Amino acid sequence: ASARRLREEGHEAVVLERTDAVGGLWEVGARPGGVLYEGLVTNLPKEVMAFHDYAFPESLPSFVRAEDMGAYLNSFADEFGLRSTVRLGCEVLSVEPGSAADEASAPGAPAWRVRWADHAAGAEEEATFDAVVVANGHYEAPQTPPLPGLTDFEKGGGRVEHAKDYTSPKPYAGKTVLIVGARASGTDIAREVATVAER
Repeated sequence: ASARRLREEGHEAVVLERTDAVGGLWEVGARPGGVLYEGLVTNLPKEVMAFHDYAFPESLPSFVRAEDMGAYLNSFADEFGLRSTVRLGCEVLSVEPGSAADEASAPGAPAWRVRWADHAAGAEEEATFDAVVVANGHYEAPQTPPLPGLTDFEKGGGRVEHAKDYTSPKPYAGKTVLIVGARASGTDIAREVATVAER
């Protein structure tokens, strides 16, 4: 969405997307270790998540599945010709204020030096930009609280898994499961695991 608006205002936009798909984390199977699981449904209705002038298909329910969200983002990119702005498989390594030499082409204008790893090319690249929009997501790094007894539980053969690593309720069939956390993913996973767990 940012790239679209920047282009509409006459700017040359470059999007560095770490995953291998325009849908980013919403692209089912885009990368191992992603945050999607089989039964994931959005926790906000499509009417709230849609871009103001680009609606989800009416045939979809209000709370859409992950694959529908990925398809919507891909459709948006196609509709507004954004694929040419996106560099897939590019992980930003650093963003730093530019030097006076970087500003030579536009005196007085701020400049930003961005360095990234292009995983497809197996190389690092660097370029200078007039502005930077950071849209990195805020659920990328899993956080496991230091609960007393957790280490002993694992040493005793217990299994501890973060929601980011969860993909399906199947491994929990017949087991006793404790889910810590009641945010969106915790309640989704509890609902799924309850269908197969002993308790």
